[in-house]
Amino acid sequence: MITATRTRASHRRSTVAQACSSSSPTVVVAGGGIVGVSTAFFLAAEQTNLRPVVIDATSVAASASGKAGGFLAASWSDGSATEELARKGFALHQSWSETDTFGDVDYRFNIDAESGLLGSSERRCIGSTRRACGQVHPRKLTTRLAEQVVAMGGEVRAQTMLVGVVLEDDVEQVDRKRVVGVRVRKTDDENAAEETIATNKVVLALGAWTSVTLKTACSAAYAAVGTEVAGHKVHSLVVADTREEGLDGPESTSLFLRDMTVSRGADPEAYPRPDGTIYVCGNQAGAVYDEIPPRLASEIGVEEDGAAGYLRQVSAVLVGGEAEDVDVMEAQACYLPTSSSNRPLISAVPNIDGLYVNAGHSCWGILQGPISGKAIAELVATGVY
Repeated sequence: MITATRTRASHRRSTVAQACSSSSPTVVVAGGGIVGVSTAFFLAAEQTNLRPVVIDATSVAASASGKAGGFLAASWSDGSATEELARKGFALHQSWSETDTFGDVDYRFNIDAESGLLGSSERRCIGSTRRACGQVHPRKLTTRLAEQVVAMGGEVRAQTMLVGVVLEDDVEQVDRKRVVGVRVRKTDDENAAEETIATNKVVLALGAWTSVTLKTACSAAYAAVGTEVAGHKVHSLVVADTREEGLDGPESTSLFLRDMTVSRGADPEAYPRPDGTIYVCGNQAGAVYDEIPPRLASEIGVEEDGAAGYLRQVSAVLVGGEAEDVDVMEAQACYLPTSSSNRPLISAVPNIDGLYVNAGHSCWGILQGPISGKAIAELVATGVY
């Protein structure tokens, strides 16, 4: 069971007063996205007998966690397997927003979410309660969590790829193995030799790279996990919000739209941000991309003539004017980690002591990532969650 979130005061104590010791046993967390750094954050803040070392083949927030919209909703998963994860994840974000530690990551709550046709002013509120959603800037939050990990005595290593998980047979149980280390290699130096980090606890939070990495880094774990975590490529733009402000200030309503002007339809989404921009996402209708991401997040390309071009047209409808006049501040693409079970994989790997997986949160990674990081940190430290 995922434990309840703590109070504002206790969060401040955990991020300032407590810190893991440099002599504490090392836990390697593979993946510098929101799930990985949240796991490391809670290991450093609440399990001070363990020292997290985060490794990422590119950098912190290099893929979905740096290019997501950051939309938060407590009740949209009600009735599903992730209801508790979503509700406690939302509460955790609310508690973080009240602390000095996360005071400048663009948290915003009590905002509306509406649906309607693109270009139409007729929209309806999503859900039974208005102003029940929230928002955060994913890249700022993920980066801040990584900074806190380092401040509390942990380590974050960029350009460091997981090559292999080193296993030994369990001498007491012949059908089990145990983790004794990981092999890593620098990705910014093609001549660099492999390095082995000694550890008996490893958390794989590799997002869309989870299954493809498991196949080569630890085939025994890949077979034991069973659930496949692959990728779904999604494009997004960050554009200047040139709309006139209303009586209550800048518009904050998140939009989930339907575009019937293109063949087969499309479902773009738009999230106005407090920094004067709008995040617009969604693929051009019918567009299909490779489910296997490239080796590095930095190698993910933007389909300029497809999704990015389409989103420029969507943005023009939202802010008014022509597509060529839209002020595009960022054009980007990432792979959302999708699970074959349609739910996140937050678990110890069967029959391999010391190996854990935390991945597959799809479009709800920012909402559910921190609370699942808390849960897996408890599992690593205590054996239960």
